[in-house]
Amino acid sequence: MSVEVLKKETISLCDVCFREISASVYIEDGKAIMKKRCPQHGEFKSLVENSPDCYKKLAHITDRKHDYFHTLTFPFTYRCNFSCEFCYLPNRKKKDFELEKIKDMVRNFQGSFIGISGGEPTLRPELPELIRFIKENNKMSVLYTNGLALEDINYARKLKKAGLNRVLFSFDGFDSKVYKLIKISDEHDDILDRKLRALENLKKEKIPVILSMTIYKGINDSGIQNVLNFALRNNSFIYELRIRTCAQIGRFKNNLSKYFMSGLLKTFEKQTGIKTFTFLGRFLCRYAYYTPHSVDLKLYFLRIGDKVIFLHFLSNLANITFFFIFKLCSFLRIEKLVKKVAYRLIGERPFVKHMILHFAAWPEVEEIDLGELKAGVAHLYDDEILDFCHAVILNSKL
Repeated sequence: MSVEVLKKETISLCDVCFREISASVYIEDGKAIMKKRCPQHGEFKSLVENSPDCYKKLAHITDRKHDYFHTLTFPFTYRCNFSCEFCYLPNRKKKDFELEKIKDMVRNFQGSFIGISGGEPTLRPELPELIRFIKENNKMSVLYTNGLALEDINYARKLKKAGLNRVLFSFDGFDSKVYKLIKISDEHDDILDRKLRALENLKKEKIPVILSMTIYKGINDSGIQNVLNFALRNNSFIYELRIRTCAQIGRFKNNLSKYFMSGLLKTFEKQTGIKTFTFLGRFLCRYAYYTPHSVDLKLYFLRIGDKVIFLHFLSNLANITFFFIFKLCSFLRIEKLVKKVAYRLIGERPFVKHMILHFAAWPEVEEIDLGELKAGVAHLYDDEILDFCHAVILNSKL
C-alpha cells in the first residue's frame, strides 16, 4: 500500500487529555489521514479529509510563517437566553469577566477586531460601554448574537450610537421547525419571526451583518439556497455569509454525520449550482488565511431588482489581483494598515457587488491541526489567547 506523506510533522491534540502532541498527515487509500501519539494515552489515527486534492489546495503544507490574529473573541457573558444543542460554551454558571479586565485585553490586543461573544452578550447591560471603549481604542467591534435583543430597534440604535461596527448574526434557515429541532428549549416558538424583525432593524440602521448558518446534516442543509438568496438580495447590509458545520464539541453530542471541507463545499455546490468545489481555485481568496478547517471564497454579481446575475469570470481575476496587491503591501510592511482601512470601507457597491462566503468545517479533537491555525480569529480561554477552534475544543473542559 503506497502512502504519500503530506506533513511530516505538525501539532494536534491528544484525543483523551487534550495536551498538544506531535502529528503527521498522509494520504492512505485516497483519503487524508492524521496519525499522532500521546506519551500517556498512546497512538491515534483519524480521517482529516475525504478529498486529498481539496486538502492540498487549502493546507499549509509549506509553512507560510504567518501568526497574526486579526480578531480577538471572548465570552462577554456565559449566560444565554437560548439553550442550543450546538453550543461551544456549555458552562452557563461560570462567572463573567470583570469589565476592567476586558478593557485591558482590548487595549493590549494588537489586531484590528474585537469579537464580543457569549453566551448571549446582549444580556449584559455594560455592552454599549464596552463598544464605546473598543471604538475609543481605534479597534472595530463585532457582536456575536442570536439577534433577539435587536428586535428592539431602539436597542439597535443604542449599540450603533455607541460605535458598533459589525453584527455576526446566527441564522439557521427559514424553516421554523429547524429552530425547534436544534434548540433544547421550547419557549421560543416564534424565533424565526423575531430574527427576521431584528434583521430588518439592522438593515434600517445600516449596520453591516455577517449572516452565520450552522449546518445540521439532514435537518437544515437543504435550506442553504434560500439563505444565500436572502443574503444576496440584502447585500446592502449583509456582506458575508458564513456556513459552518456542527461538531462534537461543547454540549453537542448528537450522532449526525460529519462534514469535512470537501463535503461542505459539495453540498453548497449541489444546493446552489455554484461550483465552489469543482472550481475552488477560482473563488478562493488567496490573500486570506485559509485552512482545511476554514476558507473564504468570493462571489461577484449584479443585482437587478430581485434577480441576481453571477459574474464568475470576475472572481478569479479579482482574487489574483488582490493577492498581488496584498503581497506588495506585505513586502512594504503596510499589509495590516491597508487591511484595516479596507475593512472600514465595507459598504454597498452601486453596480458590481460581491459577497464573501466563509465555510468552516469545524474540527473536532481527533483531526484538529494546530499547525494550520496560526492566524485569523483568536478566542480567550482561561486568560490565554488561543486560536478559536483550539479554545472551543478546550471549552468542553470548563
